Amino acid sequence: MINKHRVLEVLFDAVDSVNELLDEDKQIAKSFDTVLIGDDSQLDSLGLINFILAVEEKVADEFNEIVVLADETLFDLPERPFRSIDALADYITNELRRRV
Repeated sequence: MINKHRVLEVLFDAVDSVNELLDEDKQIAKSFDTVLIGDDSQLDSLGLINFILAVEEKVADEFNEIVVLADETLFDLPERPFRSIDALADYITNELRRRV
């Protein structure tokens, strides 16, 4: 069953993976409210790409589904999936539920 809690666990695993690559003062928090893109984000463009790739890989491993997040059209969606970890979890959960 696809639920948001499982998706959040996957996203927090991706945070851990990305944080291993970042200096301590640049690491992102494992929080629902963590901003992923914009002025309040700890991630630079390379950090965001690494995070997106980590999420795509971990979603595929956990749910056996490919969710493409490295798509510039996602940045323009009204629900703004990259505004926070919580928003991204909502987006991924909805995408996965549509497929079952």
